[in-house]
Amino acid sequence: MIARATACALLVAFTAAGAQSPRELSLEAGVLRARQMNRDAHDAIVLGVLWRANDVHFASLFSANASVSRDSVAAAQIIGALAYRPSLQWPLQSEIGISASRFGVTSLGRGGNVSGYLRQRVLIADGGIWGGGAIGSTDRDNIASRGSAVDAGGWYRLGDFTATASIARTFTDDTPLMEAAGIFPLLDGADFSVDDASFAGHYEQRRLSLDAVLTLRNGRGLTLASQSAFFASATWDFTPRVSLALGGGHQLADPVRGTPDATVAQASVRFALRVPRNETEAKGIATFARLEPQDIGSVLTLTVAAPDSVAVEMAASFSDWQPLMLRRIVGGWELKVALKPGRYGVAVRFDGGAWQAPGSLAKIRDGFGGESGLVIIP
Repeated sequence: MIARATACALLVAFTAAGAQSPRELSLEAGVLRARQMNRDAHDAIVLGVLWRANDVHFASLFSANASVSRDSVAAAQIIGALAYRPSLQWPLQSEIGISASRFGVTSLGRGGNVSGYLRQRVLIADGGIWGGGAIGSTDRDNIASRGSAVDAGGWYRLGDFTATASIARTFTDDTPLMEAAGIFPLLDGADFSVDDASFAGHYEQRRLSLDAVLTLRNGRGLTLASQSAFFASATWDFTPRVSLALGGGHQLADPVRGTPDATVAQASVRFALRVPRNETEAKGIATFARLEPQDIGSVLTLTVAAPDSVAVEMAASFSDWQPLMLRRIVGGWELKVALKPGRYGVAVRFDGGAWQAPGSLAKIRDGFGGESGLVIIP
């Protein structure tokens, strides 16, 4: 059966290694050791591929991975997700995702699962909140079961550290999965209901990314459960293309995706086939912003020093985030625009890379792997 940790280990490695890439194509290969409750530990080779793309309105992700083993760890999974917002500074972000998997070969491992989720995020300064729901259908040994969940949470970013907290309520009739995880109903035949509280931290600086997640689970109503799980991972980028990810810990059973309670240790190597250029990596690129006060408002001048081989794009809130016409100057590009008093957002990108804040402007990060610069006209 696919262990929840198999998917999470891959996704943690992918996310940590490529969170800032607006377009990325990566391959992953590694080893995994998983042990389900009251079962022997098993080894597997894990292979995966990930595609990620971001722009002003859409962020999309597609991944496929497989764990190759002769036991219940063997599995294959496909995940797709899409997020949308009307503009760069729009505070609402809508997400939808779907996954499909095939399980392994033991008595608890034959079958598959299809699940999906909807989520609405509200971006607030350096953080935000979200609410959503998920539903899944599992077929295991020709026995069908259903799982559903509602969740809400929030996150806050302070420098290189991001903290996240969430709560979720899950309902399911998947008796074999839950009882294999040590969760039992007070009455035979009763459905299961559990509450999860999760706390996560993410730290990223230069080549290093660290992640940790603590989950506390308690039963509701006729469900007896009191469990906890902790999972941590670290990713080191040797180069912009090659990364090593290490992780381990415990994952609780997920009835929405039909994955079991498991303890896991994993190590994998990521190779990025496509790494877009950005301002810090593209040699000879620099941006400058300055304000010249006028009788009413100010004139904003944005200057980009870049080689002729680099494609430069600029957008701003005063243009409704539509592309701005830049004037060619010696060694780069320039934009001059008169602005009335108010708050404005400005962003620039190179060769289709991540949207960035021009130099000397305060940075405002978004949830799509990019950022914009804040301009305040007194």
